Amino acid sequence: EKVKVGKVAPDIVMKKPEGKELKLSDLKGKVVLLHFWASWCRPCRREHHKIVEVYNRYKDQGFTVFSVSIDGVDDKQKLKYDKDELDNRIATSKKKWKEAIIKDSMYWEYHVSDLKKWDSAAIKIYGVKSIPAKYLIGKDGKLAVLNHSSNKLNLRNDLDELVNLQLQL
Repeated sequence: EKVKVGKVAPDIVMKKPEGKELKLSDLKGKVVLLHFWASWCRPCRREHHKIVEVYNRYKDQGFTVFSVSIDGVDDKQKLKYDKDELDNRIATSKKKWKEAIIKDSMYWEYHVSDLKKWDSAAIKIYGVKSIPAKYLIGKDGKLAVLNHSSNKLNLRNDLDELVNLQLQL
């Protein structure tokens, strides 16, 4: 197993839609919800309002969200297209990612992607097999809760309780 509760969360270094590079490790000292999703993922999109509620409740108390989008084009798909078509598909995917951030009111600063879909480096590091996937990282940078999907977690109540607990540590 690549990630374990109590171990330092593996770093993720990726770019925001505007191109600025962000590092998960830069958020040490905050409680962080690491959130894997995609614009095309309906279950992901349906739960965003709950994440937004928790974010709005705790953002001024040292909590934030680090969202990793797996939008884009994977290696298998890349083989199907010439360079122009590939560039077009990546641009379209990036546009849908940016539109989903706005439409779902995800106003936190930390949105990243390498636009490689299931070949994303972060997906591999964290062993994510399906989305949505969420990990809670404590102020110390260590994993507190591993990969909770919506069906395993009452997102509004459980996430609220888990974030509150981590903020008190």
